[in-house]
Amino acid sequence: MQWLIWLGSLAIVWAQADFGRVAVLDSMVKAYMAWQRHGGEMLIYAPTPTPIDPEEVEERLQALNPTIPLEVNPMSLQMIDLYLNKQPFLTAYLLGMADYYLPVIEPILRSYGLPSELQYLPVIESAFVPEALSPRAAAGIWQLIPSTGRLYGLRVDRYIDERYDLVKSTHAAARYLRDSYEMLGDWLLVIAAYNCGIGCVLRAIKMAGGRTNYWEIAPYLPIETRGYVPSFIAACYIMNYATSHGIQPIPPDIPREVDTVYCPVRTKLSVIASVAKVPLSWLKFYNPELRAEIVPPGYVLRVPAVAAYEVAEAIARLHSGQLVRQPVAQYRSKGPAFTWHIVRPGETIYTIARNYSVTPYQIIRWNQLWGYKVFPGMRLRIRPQSSAEEGEALEEWGMYMEGATTWKRSFIPVMPYIVPKFIPFRLDVSLIPPSVPTPSEVEPLPATRTRRRR
Repeated sequence: MQWLIWLGSLAIVWAQADFGRVAVLDSMVKAYMAWQRHGGEMLIYAPTPTPIDPEEVEERLQALNPTIPLEVNPMSLQMIDLYLNKQPFLTAYLLGMADYYLPVIEPILRSYGLPSELQYLPVIESAFVPEALSPRAAAGIWQLIPSTGRLYGLRVDRYIDERYDLVKSTHAAARYLRDSYEMLGDWLLVIAAYNCGIGCVLRAIKMAGGRTNYWEIAPYLPIETRGYVPSFIAACYIMNYATSHGIQPIPPDIPREVDTVYCPVRTKLSVIASVAKVPLSWLKFYNPELRAEIVPPGYVLRVPAVAAYEVAEAIARLHSGQLVRQPVAQYRSKGPAFTWHIVRPGETIYTIARNYSVTPYQIIRWNQLWGYKVFPGMRLRIRPQSSAEEGEALEEWGMYMEGATTWKRSFIPVMPYIVPKFIPFRLDVSLIPPSVPTPSEVEPLPATRTRRRR
């Protein structure tokens, strides 16, 4: 037993000593997997690794006139080297997505009186992936957990999850950061608390003897949080000076100009995309908060400005009754809609999604998973791409056509949205949330007589 304790202590010391290994296992791996999920787009040429001059880095950071002290030390330099020389393609993807997100995030943070450097927090939180979901149920580019989202006025349910909404989640994150600063009084401590929680930072301050300097209490913080603040400093540097190191942004394959369209009827994104001849991926990207892809009545859709007229016209035709849903029997699939996939060793949810030409979120939704973690032996329900496209376009044999007809007796109307049936399978214990039944759910056991032993 003693040798096990000694081995565990040695592993902790080894992890604490090698900061780079801990930093790599933190947000960068998540960001790299997110970048891979988008196809792993490569640059035309790979930039030549360049040595990083600490004095030049410090001079450039001070030229930004930051409100938050951005200290240059071996830990932050190691993270800068990771972004620039070891993961240049990921950095190029981040630069491309920043052109869409930062013009929206920065004015909102400024309206709350927050430092502009905080706009780079989503870089290390979610790598600007709108559908990012952690194993702890933190979602969106700001990675808000459900309780925090509801605390700051966000709607979080099965149909609409406003943690994925860019504007609303940014307002909620800004209020959370403002409240954290009122409690802690230091921006580096606020950034650390955004990762591990305010209570964890207060405990670290107490263990450090009441000191409030981040670099002094860092040894008392979790290992992941020790790499969080240096990652933030590196993000502030690369988002401003990555082009000086030969890294050019990879622009996303979506229009930047956005418009809004009011939808007075309940419908699906796939129907609007089909009628308006707009790529469904565009509507999903601009409206990630619609988790079931159902547009409730009275909802304001964000659409590309180049397709705003087509979307508005399609919604008007749906609202006026010019398009009605008709059954199409010949499109009924004769084979099973879902197939079963058994996870093999070494497979991840991203590789499985690529093999079946679906998205990781679709696999999560079809199997009611709590995160992106899978393990060997797990049985996953997967709908092949042909069946998925058929179901989205025709809505379970339903198709919108011109004119008004009636249902034939040989067809049964199908609901636009059918709640997927839960398929039991073996879950990892770490993925199952703790749940305690309420007193009303607990059934009292019948009273039994006990015999006294003599």
